[in-house]
Amino acid sequence: MDTTIKTADERFAHIIQDEEEMLAYDRYMKAACDRTSEINYARNEEKLIIARNALAKGSTVEFVHEITGLSLEEIEKL
Repeated sequence: MDTTIKTADERFAHIIQDEEEMLAYDRYMKAACDRTSEINYARNEEKLIIARNALAKGSTVEFVHEITGLSLEEIEKL
C-alpha cells in the first residue's frame, strides 16, 4: 500500500509542478463539479415533471415512486 501511495504522490507532484498549473487544475475540477451538479439538478427536475403529470392523470403515489425513484414524501408534496 505504501508504494501505491508513493507512486500516486509522485504522479501528482509531476502533474502539478507549479502554481499556475495547480490553479488551472482547480478551475477544471470546479467546472467538472458544476457540470455534474447541473446535470443532477436537471434530472431531478425531469422526475418532478413526470411525477406531476402522472399524478394529474390519476396515477397512484406508489406508481409514481416506482417510475421516478422519488421518495413518497416528495411525491405527496406535489
